[in-house]
Amino acid sequence: MENYQEKFVAAEKEASELANDLNQLKKELIKYKSAGDSLDVVSKQLTEAAAGIENLARSIENYVDILREFDIAQLTDKISESLEEQILNSAKLSTMLRYSLLANVLIVVLVLILIF
Repeated sequence: MENYQEKFVAAEKEASELANDLNQLKKELIKYKSAGDSLDVVSKQLTEAAAGIENLARSIENYVDILREFDIAQLTDKISESLEEQILNSAKLSTMLRYSLLANVLIVVLVLILIF
């Protein structure tokens, strides 16, 4: 009879250990499921990010195509010409102002000479 009790105690101990092992296995499975869920979320986000990057790349490609249509050299030449014209006009205006100032000084000098 003692033999049956020992076997029963041993079986009970083994069942308890198996139950503990199953609980640990369950916890590990929950962790893996949680990790799998997180990977699913990350995968979805990466897919969305990739789609966004793809759209951005298309937009950039469109802008590059638009820029190719412009003749950058011609634009810079026109800007340079415009700047040169403005510089010449400024120089002419500056010269005209100097002559105008000189004429005013001469008029004042002549008036002073006539008065005295």
